Amino acid sequence: IVLRSPQILAPIAKQISTRYPEIDYGTLASNLKISRFADTKILQVSYEDSDPQRIQFVLEQLAKGFLKYSLQERQTNLQ
Repeated sequence: IVLRSPQILAPIAKQISTRYPEIDYGTLASNLKISRFADTKILQVSYEDSDPQRIQFVLEQLAKGFLKYSLQERQTNLQ
């Protein structure tokens, strides 16, 4: 899945590391699960960690990053 690629996750991991320096691309990718609901374009994204506040922050940053990527892709396709 494209959303797990370094091109997408590395900038998000960099943003996350400003608050949680222990989270890098490898940590983010290994604790991240992305699945698709059958026959839909709906994704379920989850992140595993022992700290609920860190999970919330990571998921918020992932949502922002994925939406930014999606917008860029749509703009590229329109051009």
